[in-house]
Amino acid sequence: MSASGRRIVTEGAMKHFRADPPVSKLLMLILLCLLSGVLKAASERQPDWFSEPYAYVLVDQDIRGALTEFGQHLGLIVVFSEKVRRNARGTVRGEDAGEFLTRLCDANQLSWYFDGNVLHIAGADEVATRVFDLQGLRLEELQRYIARVE
Repeated sequence: MSASGRRIVTEGAMKHFRADPPVSKLLMLILLCLLSGVLKAASERQPDWFSEPYAYVLVDQDIRGALTEFGQHLGLIVVFSEKVRRNARGTVRGEDAGEFLTRLCDANQLSWYFDGNVLHIAGADEVATRVFDLQGLRLEELQRYIARVE
């Protein structure tokens, strides 16, 4: 064992370093903290098109048609769930694309998600968040849950 707490294992011409269990746990904790920070920053970042000017006023118009035009104007692919099938309620306007989309969705109980390539639009009642406690959870249990949801 070296002074740094690492074991050196020699196999052929390659050397592998293995950290002692307490060091491994500390390294894993640091890695998880860094990863969670990156994921949090990515989730708080708005898409590039969000701040694009979008001077459009929607008055009693089909939601699918309005959002299809929205996507065409911004160069986005828009995918709708089956429940998005009615006229918009009220008058909706925004200074930029993000404000317009947010107001339209809020006024009509819709939810949106942009995966980096496609803008997904669904009814707010179709979307849910579930947190999994991975302590002791087996992969098969998670797969069964996901299969039931689909």
